[in-house]
Order: sequence, then structure tokens, then C-alpha cells
Amino acid sequence: MRFEGIGKMTVDVEFARMSGSLCRYSTDGNHVTMIMADYLEDAPPDVIEDYLRYVFSKRSGPPRRFIEHISSEGFISSQRPRFLARSRRFTLSTEGEHRSLADSLERLIEMGMLSREDSEGVYLTWSRHPSVSVLGTCHSMFRVISVSNALDTDALPEDCLDFVLYHEFLHARQGARIGMRKHDAEFRREERAFPGYERIKADLARLRN
Repeated sequence: MRFEGIGKMTVDVEFARMSGSLCRYSTDGNHVTMIMADYLEDAPPDVIEDYLRYVFSKRSGPPRRFIEHISSEGFISSQRPRFLARSRRFTLSTEGEHRSLADSLERLIEMGMLSREDSEGVYLTWSRHPSVSVLGTCHSMFRVISVSNALDTDALPEDCLDFVLYHEFLHARQGARIGMRKHDAEFRREERAFPGYERIKADLARLRN
């Protein structure tokens, strides 16, 4: 797929299976060869062009058309199964040995921190590895939230798990934020509204240490 006049360059786009990134590219200053994740191989050319102009034209503002495409139900329903099938990081289950992500979600809804609508279309899973540096991740492109199984323990209060899950749901609520800050002032305000915020942050800091 070739695009002309992208930041005064010609860009050839190919699609391939990629891990952990959306694209990579090489350039000689006049011509660019870009490899994009094959999740996007069925995207319309104008969607790909929108992303290319964001990357290479140094224009202000996020790639709105591209974000709209990857946020669509059609994209998520078709590509999320592919993403999950490829990943070895997830247990593909909400149930851990000691804790349940499904139960945690219900507590958040009962507390009024999340609505039932917030949870619609979001896939929850434990990670396979007990990372303490990254306790949770929201893969916004696929509406998948994974939580480190370091939190699958009775040694921490259950609201520590609830807070981490809440944090990731705030990201899911934001949606894709390409070209925009994720932890903006509004995000921090909502995060700090969680009951026991300071104590929970201290508990999680001790877990990391």
C-alpha cells in the first residue's frame, strides 16, 4: 500500500505480525518503508493515511479518523480474539487462586466507582506472571484489561486489587489516546477519589519494594 505526499515523502506500508508495538519504519529522508501490525490490514486506506500524517507530517492533534476506526465495535470484535490468542501473557480468566477480578468489578460497581456501562465490552484477565513493576495494563486498542497475579493474594487488602482495576477502567473509559496525555488532570482527580487512596498507594509501594 503506497501513500504519496506524506510529509513530502512516499510511504510504503506493509502489514505483519508484531509484538508490543503498532508499527516500525525506516527512511532515507525521501522514502519510508513502514511495517504496521496486521490487526490493521483491513483498515480503509484513509484510516492508514490519517495515522501516517500524524506520524510524519508533524501536524498538531491526534489522528481522529484512525482512533475512531480502532475504537469501533467492528474492529474490536474482529481483532480482539486474534490478540488474545497470540498473547502468552494472560490466563484468559477472571478467577485467580485467591482473588476474583469479576468479584472486584462487582465491588467497584456497588461502590459507585464504576457503572455497569463502564464494564460492557471490556475483557478482564489475570496476567500469568507476578509483575510488581506493572500491576495492571489497559490494552485500549482491544478493550482488554490485565492485572498482575502479584495481586492474587490474601496478603493485601482486597481494595488494593480494586484500586488497580479501577485505575485500568479509567483508561478503558478514556479509550485510545494516541497523541493525547493519558494521566491528565481529570484522570488524576478521578483516581484520587477512590476511598483510601493514600493508604492503598502506600500498600502497593510496599509490594513493589
